[in-house]
Amino acid sequence: MFDILACPVCGGEVSLTVLREDEAPAFRPEVVPCQRRCLWKEDKCGGKGIEQKTGIEDCGRCHAREIVEGSISCPQGHNFSISRGLLRALSLKKEKTRAGAGEAEFHNLLGQHGKVKATFDREWRMVDAEKEIYGHSPEEEEEDFFRRMCVDEKFLKGKLVLDVGCGIGRLADRLSQRNAEVVGVELSSGVEKAWGLVGNNPRVHFIQGNLFSLPFRPRVFDYVYSKGVLQYVSDPREAFRQMSRFVRPGGGLSVTLYPPLPRFFSLLNQGVRAMTLRFPLGLVHSLSLIAVPFLSPAWKISGVEERRIPWRDRGHMIFNWLASDYQNFHSTEEVVSWYREEGFADIRSSPLPVGVFGRWEGRER
Repeated sequence: MFDILACPVCGGEVSLTVLREDEAPAFRPEVVPCQRRCLWKEDKCGGKGIEQKTGIEDCGRCHAREIVEGSISCPQGHNFSISRGLLRALSLKKEKTRAGAGEAEFHNLLGQHGKVKATFDREWRMVDAEKEIYGHSPEEEEEDFFRRMCVDEKFLKGKLVLDVGCGIGRLADRLSQRNAEVVGVELSSGVEKAWGLVGNNPRVHFIQGNLFSLPFRPRVFDYVYSKGVLQYVSDPREAFRQMSRFVRPGGGLSVTLYPPLPRFFSLLNQGVRAMTLRFPLGLVHSLSLIAVPFLSPAWKISGVEERRIPWRDRGHMIFNWLASDYQNFHSTEEVVSWYREEGFADIRSSPLPVGVFGRWEGRER
């Protein structure tokens, strides 16, 4: 997947330094994913292999190597480490001899989402991936995905997919079994749990990064999706624009967000969060567990359909609701307008609001 990477700060082309690598499970993609650079040939041919035609055999050899420790860097001097098998596109190390570009904005975006990261660091530590998550088994989570994202398993076949906000990677793992290759990006340390759970799946790759500074070249993915993430970011419209940049012509993009709340519940919610956002996360977590009996009546007031969810997961849901710095609500009509503004067509919406899919026509706006 080195071919699709770019510097998350300046967008420049990156070079790779490998400190340690291990053997990886055998994997031969159906198509050659690397169109510009072949890391295998660059390595074996002294940098002269780029001009040669890359084939499936080269991809099979390259996928047989798992980079465990190393780094990527760009000509501007921006350097990001690879540790424990994960590209860490959050921690910028700048070479002192080079004048980098965009570092202030990069660090500002990270700072804006520091508490969001801390909230989900705690959340994913508490989740047991072998059991239900928010009332969904792995199979039910996949079913919910297809229902809300307005795609089916045939759509995924043979595609290069970007999962923005992959959590602990359970959904990415399930979707890869539909003959897709999935790259998961996660802000929180949940990505380490994802690597531990799914790292031996050769069709799935994980990166720790910020969706506002994704480390990819534009227009490289067949399908991009973000499920249950945009409601927790500082600027969901800008986040949507950023994600749309990575959809190739003819490719698809799906997102979900919270629908608008009834006015009474919205005012009540704002009042409660005005207090809980001042509390330490540990206290909010304890209060969330105490508040579990009130979740069912709150759902009725807000108009949300109640689902069978274990007590533990109900506490996790309340914790996310009360602790995250940002909480965004948008109608289906608003989100559809984002798609049109970014040049998408074939726009479809889920019967469960808000979930929207669109296909990018290949025209920049």
